[in-house]
Amino acid sequence: MLRREKIGKMQDAREVTPKAQKYRAAWPVEPPHAMERDGNSMSLLTICLPYPPSLNTYWRHLKNGRTIISLAGRLYRAHVEMVANRYMLSKAFPTQRLAVSIDLVMPDRRTRDIDNLAKVIFDAFTASRMWGDDSQVDEMHIYRKGISAPGFVIVTVAAI
Repeated sequence: MLRREKIGKMQDAREVTPKAQKYRAAWPVEPPHAMERDGNSMSLLTICLPYPPSLNTYWRHLKNGRTIISLAGRLYRAHVEMVANRYMLSKAFPTQRLAVSIDLVMPDRRTRDIDNLAKVIFDAFTASRMWGDDSQVDEMHIYRKGISAPGFVIVTVAAI
């Protein structure tokens, strides 16, 4: 198999590998908990998402020097995009300045840097076009809220 075909096959979203099944099984799709619209854009959004992969496993460094997003990272981004499309959240915050609060419910008792998870969540929001860019975030709060397998995050985004 040519390398180009192999890469194309790996990136095919229709192919579900056992590893992808493991990640998808833990990710139910829930509707947003709260949405307030102000004209065409939103002023408040509270949404429950699956626990993201850590930043240490989000990036993969290849032998040729390239850095790509790992399978777990691509699946997480795809899940957030699916939620955004299902509930029409793309362009929810096109240009507003934002305050973000993230409540983390950890999947287990391992020690984690909670600040690393914000980057993964912000990257998924940018990829799903919920906001223009994560540079719109002026205020950010991250709270550790306990332990419950498989873990989840509650993200509240408010226009300020």
